[in-house]
Amino acid sequence: MIQLGALINERYTIEEKIGSGGMSIVYKAKDIKLGRTVAIKILRDEYVYDEEFVGKFKVEAQAAASLSHVNIVNIYDVGNEKKIHFIVMEYLDGITLKEYIKAKSKLSNEETLRISACIASALDCAHTNHIFHRDIKPQNIIITKDGRVKVADFGIARIATGATIPAADMASGSVHYIPPEQAKSGYSNERSDIYSLGITMFEMITGSVPFTADSAVSVALKQIHDDLPDLKSLNPEVDQNLEQIVIKATQKKPELRYHTSEALLVDLKKATNFPTEKFVELNEFDPESPTMILSNTQMKQIWSEKDTEPEPKPKVEKMVAVGAVVSAIIMTLLILTFLFSIFRNSLMPVEITMPSLEHVPYDEAQVIIEDLLLTMEITSSEYSDTHDKDTIISHDPIEGTIVGKDANVKVVLSLGIESFEVPDVLELNYDVAKDLLEDNNLRSIISQVYNENVPVGVVFDQEPEAGTMREKGSQVELKVSLGKEDVFVVVPDVRKKTLVEAKAILSGVGLRVGSNISESYNDEIIEGQVIAMTVMPGTTVKEGYEVDLTISLGKEIRPVTKNISINNVLEQDEDSGVISVLLIKEGVSEEVFNKVVYHADFDTPLNVPVTGLGSATVEVYKNGSLEYTQKLDFTEERAD
Repeated sequence: MIQLGALINERYTIEEKIGSGGMSIVYKAKDIKLGRTVAIKILRDEYVYDEEFVGKFKVEAQAAASLSHVNIVNIYDVGNEKKIHFIVMEYLDGITLKEYIKAKSKLSNEETLRISACIASALDCAHTNHIFHRDIKPQNIIITKDGRVKVADFGIARIATGATIPAADMASGSVHYIPPEQAKSGYSNERSDIYSLGITMFEMITGSVPFTADSAVSVALKQIHDDLPDLKSLNPEVDQNLEQIVIKATQKKPELRYHTSEALLVDLKKATNFPTEKFVELNEFDPESPTMILSNTQMKQIWSEKDTEPEPKPKVEKMVAVGAVVSAIIMTLLILTFLFSIFRNSLMPVEITMPSLEHVPYDEAQVIIEDLLLTMEITSSEYSDTHDKDTIISHDPIEGTIVGKDANVKVVLSLGIESFEVPDVLELNYDVAKDLLEDNNLRSIISQVYNENVPVGVVFDQEPEAGTMREKGSQVELKVSLGKEDVFVVVPDVRKKTLVEAKAILSGVGLRVGSNISESYNDEIIEGQVIAMTVMPGTTVKEGYEVDLTISLGKEIRPVTKNISINNVLEQDEDSGVISVLLIKEGVSEEVFNKVVYHADFDTPLNVPVTGLGSATVEVYKNGSLEYTQKLDFTEERAD
């Protein structure tokens, strides 16, 4: 037994034991990698060296892990470490349906329908994936604290490639819920799960299983021969539709039951939504006791029982007649014993153990089957990534099944890896081409090549060409354009060159003058020549790069302010006058002074400040009449 606190697979810390079964023990554990609580099922020590039990344990993991459904317990991980075989699954905080029924005695119509619909939905998912549970019972149904329903324990589930069950598994299943055909011959299919669900529904409605007896064999015989007890007599409140659903699900003959779990689910939903509408068409156990399991010996005992009771012997009134009959019986038994000893081998049925044919070439498999006195039939051919062409993918009966002479073996033959046509992806963007290849189950491998005639990122060549057939997953090589190959040049020095000269020099090495040409005054570079470049000479740049330039305006000339001295133009007899001064530059007049002045204003020089560039003319007026003009030169070079 695993010790509490043990670390499995360097990831799962065992916290406490929460359950056990015939093959395994279930612990609550902590996933230290993801920080979540999980349930971990560990195969019992006594079975770790038993290949049959280890194989069955792996079947549970493979079967359950392949299913994803809200009502099926999720499988997170499976593995083994030092003979510890384990399955990691979601931890459910709740109780089994068996415990739930025991706590409530019996369930209401509504709750029975809800729980049954959840189980049927889970079975529909499993059956759709060709998996039978084969052990549906309340002990394998979990009711969580928040009311969710989960189907657990696929320990004896099997892939449903056919209807025959391996002989080693014929005793599997719980006898109180086992369908007649499984108890009688080991045969089971999806309708067998439906029968077990029907018995589980019976227990939800009544609080007890329908068939009880002192031994597992006796219970199994009742499953085969006895009618289902009347539900109304055990629970008068049972809804008529629910009663009819249970009766239909638990018919002795599989063909009279619901053909699929989906059909059962439809009726369960109808019974919930339309309780008064009639639509179902038909073509005492101690709850404290544990579920009884049939052994192989008990199964053989069941198979030896006759389906009909022997007729009662007629009464014999005379002792002589009795003696005669007894003598005859003894003589007959002696004769039969003698004959049986002689013909025993010919009377006993031939038992053939089905070998594994997977991956065996068809011709070789045919020889093996013929040597075993069996027949073989190809039921279908499928593409396979894991099986070579013309080899066996799967067969029914499966390996280990006990079959009789002349039994027919149905096989699925491999067509090998499926081939797909290579699509035409030329002139497509690479992302589009990649998706198109993936849609055709092919992979792309890219080679990036410079091609000045094809835009960047576009496919311009492919190998193999379009229309070629290639196996699934094959590579298609694509050549994708990088556009024109980059050429790098060294930027020449065009400073002190005119704009025309600069353009010619830059163009000569594959560069261009940018549109952002600016101008600036410069005391050293004469007007019209390049002062500066946005890229320093000697820098390496890509061919075609644009270089912006700054052109000199020469030395900067700034406006100069000068004072004009106005002469006294007043006559002796004039006390005052309006003096105005006009500054004329390039034909434009500007009045720079206009004021009434007196003789006293001329006691000191009367100065008028004016600002300008170049040459100008000054005109002085008194009372609107021109008194005189003078030339004025403003030009001065800037001196820094």
